[in-house]
Amino acid sequence: MSDVLVTNLTTADGQVATTATQIATGSRHAGRLNITLANVGTQEETLILTIKRNGGTARRLKRVVLAENEQLEIGGLPLNASDSLLAQTTTAASVDYTVSIAAPGAPLTMQVYDDRG
Repeated sequence: MSDVLVTNLTTADGQVATTATQIATGSRHAGRLNITLANVGTQEETLILTIKRNGGTARRLKRVVLAENEQLEIGGLPLNASDSLLAQTTTAASVDYTVSIAAPGAPLTMQVYDDRG
């Protein structure tokens, strides 16, 4: 049995900006992340996620339009130590995000949920 305790599975949280801004990076080792992005504003928001692999050119990962109270959930996104995930939205402070550690080997999933789940 391991003596290592995980004290906080959340690695980042905040609000998405109107310009492409880093919201997550890979850890010291390759790993998988869960990301929840929720429209907390009162209007439709266009959300664009881009990924930079090994510090290279940012490539679009996902574009989604979220209505009020809708959210995008990404599970098991693999990131290497030198990778980063960037996000941007239409209106500042309208999309909240939370990034947490996923289980090793978790499959990559992307789901959009409306205000009824």
